Amino acid sequence: MKPLRFLLILLSLIGLSCSSPLSDTNVTDPSLLQPQLAVSKTMDNGARVIEYTADIYDKNHNLVTLQNGSVKINGYSMNERANILGGEEYYLTGESEVKFILDTTYTFTLTLSDGTQYNGTVKSQSADLYEFDAPSTQSHTQNMTVTWKDTDPKARMYIQMVYDFRTDTSSGSGIQTFTISNPSSGSYTINASNFTTSQGEIYEVDLTLVSEISGTIDSRFRPQSSTISDLRITRSATID
Repeated sequence: MKPLRFLLILLSLIGLSCSSPLSDTNVTDPSLLQPQLAVSKTMDNGARVIEYTADIYDKNHNLVTLQNGSVKINGYSMNERANILGGEEYYLTGESEVKFILDTTYTFTLTLSDGTQYNGTVKSQSADLYEFDAPSTQSHTQNMTVTWKDTDPKARMYIQMVYDFRTDTSSGSGIQTFTISNPSSGSYTINASNFTTSQGEIYEVDLTLVSEISGTIDSRFRPQSSTISDLRITRSATID
């Protein structure tokens, strides 16, 4: 997967984010905040990446940095970094502090400037994503069947297809998402029509199989706040 390419596509879909005015004030009211908290394990061409993230948005979808506050995951302080969409997010990468373990509860604790704490909790999947097979080369006139092994029956599963296209004079990228209605089947067929776009000829795709479980978050935060556990595994294919 090409993360920068994916983020640029996401940026075009949701619009430019920036640092919230709330980052310059002492926030004590959780109803002003919309945290998006995530436990993530990604497998990309054999590389295993573990990351814990906390993106805290205001009502305008701008990122909030908590003045005189903090975010922790299972008791460990999370770091701050610039987000490519603007503003700063909280993160912890790797497993030196918090290990990723299946069927394990993870708790994010957000402390606001008055010292009050609010939690978001999720239990990771009971089954891992450890095998995902897709053709390395695919005709744009034929359906593509992808397969995987094992899945958590409680998880929502979908495939993100990030594609590159070109014309005689230009090129670009796009994204499609396919919801898997029956994850336990272990297979999904992408229709050949999805390899054709009015934008140009699709010549390469990154297919990411996602297993997602939703947890709970304090109801005093803004609607659409969430805590999730994501497992991702990516395969690439050339379209001819």
